[in-house]
Amino acid sequence: MHAVLLPMLKSVLYSANISDILMRFTHPVLDIITWLPYQVIHYTFLLVLTRFL
Repeated sequence: MHAVLLPMLKSVLYSANISDILMRFTHPVLDIITWLPYQVIHYTFLLVLTRFL
């Protein structure tokens, strides 16, 4: 039941499946923009924090 609840709530709240809408917009620049916070900044912060500690 819980596996069905989240997609149903997204459909009700956004009146569309937000995942499908976001998947339509693809561009290499968007890939780089999303790659920066998840990879570069995250791991750099971990290394800086490790050195600090």
